[in-house]
Amino acid sequence: MNSKALWTLIAFLIWSAGSTYWYVCKIKGFCPSQQTVKTEVTEPAAPETATQGEPAETVETEQLPWLYFPLNATQPVIGDTVAWEQFIKELTATVPENKKLKITGYYYAEETGGGEALGKARAEAVKKLLAGYVAEGKILVEAEALPGNAPAKGRVIFDEKNFAWVNDNAFVQEKRDKIIIFFPFASDKAITTPEILNYLDELAAQMKQNPQMKVELTGYTDNVGRAESNKWWGLKRAESIALLLRQRGIPEDRIIVKSGGEENPIADNTTPEGRRKNRRVEVKVINP
Repeated sequence: MNSKALWTLIAFLIWSAGSTYWYVCKIKGFCPSQQTVKTEVTEPAAPETATQGEPAETVETEQLPWLYFPLNATQPVIGDTVAWEQFIKELTATVPENKKLKITGYYYAEETGGGEALGKARAEAVKKLLAGYVAEGKILVEAEALPGNAPAKGRVIFDEKNFAWVNDNAFVQEKRDKIIIFFPFASDKAITTPEILNYLDELAAQMKQNPQMKVELTGYTDNVGRAESNKWWGLKRAESIALLLRQRGIPEDRIIVKSGGEENPIADNTTPEGRRKNRRVEVKVINP
């Protein structure tokens, strides 16, 4: 190859290399010195704990009941002041004119200090906490034994179940497991007493809200007259209450009517007041 051809070849190679560099580096931007190195961002490492590899221990704070009694004690403890004050506010927001507030004091049979008397003492102590909120004459107290053994934490808890606005007047009284309707007369004539009719309005409304609920009505008398006659009078009294419930829309098949006659007196039949109390119908609510 002569020298002229050689220089021509060298010039061509230089031009090709330059052209390639210009195209790849300047135009496409793939110059090795300008390549960007991407760095992966990772989450910062968690701080080391006192014991490497073990999770930090979580300390749980016990949530105390808003009102309770230590076992064997009659002094209440307010475990949550905010919750207790909120409950009182809701309880006394509307004080029913014709009802009283019943406070039921719970107790366990194994507690020392008096069984039912212990329960009533607890109810009386809670009654004092309500001074200024509910008039003393509007509060009733009673006691109720709790089933089973006392809890390991040694507390008798009071909550919403211990408080209820109930009927308690000369004609209707709500007891622990029944309602007693006292008859103001010795016959079975039509009932027009407002307290009785108001209660039956409430009972009928409750039964309509609970379609499976039934009631058992048992009529009683005093011991004046023959036992057979009193059995009949007791049945007539129960039937008069059943009629009023049917008039309020309660089906007959949800009402059980019975008579106890002069049996099971709740007062002394030797006094007019005692005989009046024994002329009654006891209403027992039956839930499935």
